[in-house]
Amino acid sequence: MKQSSWAIKTEWQSAFEQQLMSTSERAWQQALAMNDQGFVADDVASFLTHPSQDTMVLVWVNGEFQASFSHILNESVFVESIEKHPQYPLLFDEYFAHIQTKAPSVAAMLPLLAAREGSWVRLNAQVKKVVFHHIVTTERAFGLPIWLECAENGCYEFEQYTTLMPGVDAHVAQFMHLKLGHDAKVKHAFKSALPSESQAFTSFVVDQEASSAYDYYTASIGSGSQTTSVHVNQNQANAQVKLEGILMGQQSASHQESWFVNHAAKHGQSDMHFRAIMGDASNAMWTGHAHVGEQVPHCTITQMCRQLMTSDHARMHAKPTLTIYCDEVACTHGCTSGQLDEEALFYACSRGLPVAEAQALLMSAFINEMISHWTSTLLLESLSQVMAPTNETKESIA
Repeated sequence: MKQSSWAIKTEWQSAFEQQLMSTSERAWQQALAMNDQGFVADDVASFLTHPSQDTMVLVWVNGEFQASFSHILNESVFVESIEKHPQYPLLFDEYFAHIQTKAPSVAAMLPLLAAREGSWVRLNAQVKKVVFHHIVTTERAFGLPIWLECAENGCYEFEQYTTLMPGVDAHVAQFMHLKLGHDAKVKHAFKSALPSESQAFTSFVVDQEASSAYDYYTASIGSGSQTTSVHVNQNQANAQVKLEGILMGQQSASHQESWFVNHAAKHGQSDMHFRAIMGDASNAMWTGHAHVGEQVPHCTITQMCRQLMTSDHARMHAKPTLTIYCDEVACTHGCTSGQLDEEALFYACSRGLPVAEAQALLMSAFINEMISHWTSTLLLESLSQVMAPTNETKESIA
């Protein structure tokens, strides 16, 4: 007999409550005692994105969709409770299964009080650009599950990021499941900039139909703990996916980036490129995995990870992986690690540049080689601010 959505939700609530009470009873009691809204409208308004004429902004505050703060241009986007989705029980189960499996430390600190039912977002082909903005105002854990459906032949540009109010150290679990219709094109930009005591788990699951294209760009520039998982299923022929990421390791930041592409249909293409500049006492791990099943010919796969180590105390682990069960494929993968070129640094300084500016110039060149074709203002401006030469940059690299 099939369980109702309420029964499944109650089952997960019980499991999470027991786990939380055993690991962090104090945090749970504080969460229960907190006001359900937990934010002041004026405080939230100061962090809102001011959209351009052709951009829609969807805002979530502490895990709950806020229509009053959002900017919706027309009726081409529909945001509803996930409970209205015909497959709601399975989707809700999938959300918590991802958190428990991939980020148990976040799951243990995720009160069900803040794990909302989630949002079901549907876009038609008229939509061009959408900003997904998650604002956190309280020191507690939040879940943000979003199920996003993109129409056939649609061409979309997404930007997604989380803003924590000053002084707030939160634990956030974000989950987005994207379904791309036939010939849909998506450019998805994701920014991670967590403060040092915050922790976040972000998971993207993408299902592609025939001839669809999914481009994912990410920049991680914070000093907190970020775990990101991207899982792409190419379910029909001629699907294309491009995954590109930049990591700026600072202070004691901890970052894990895991990409997986399942080539389940012929003539699929996947490109993975990741670059990291590791400084201070930061540590990171990148895993890129492409799987090609039996009788799935003519797939093309590229994987490359390059890392620049600017501190003796930083650590970076990279693991490009191929699992191939079909002979008719074209695959390349590689990984490089190194330091700033001393000759190039000496040459720049000999032309009158201060050391800090010369170091920043070389690091910018290392990154610009990848981001030259990026179009997301959100990511480009964030990286530009981080790359500006400072005394701290000089000390961390020297």
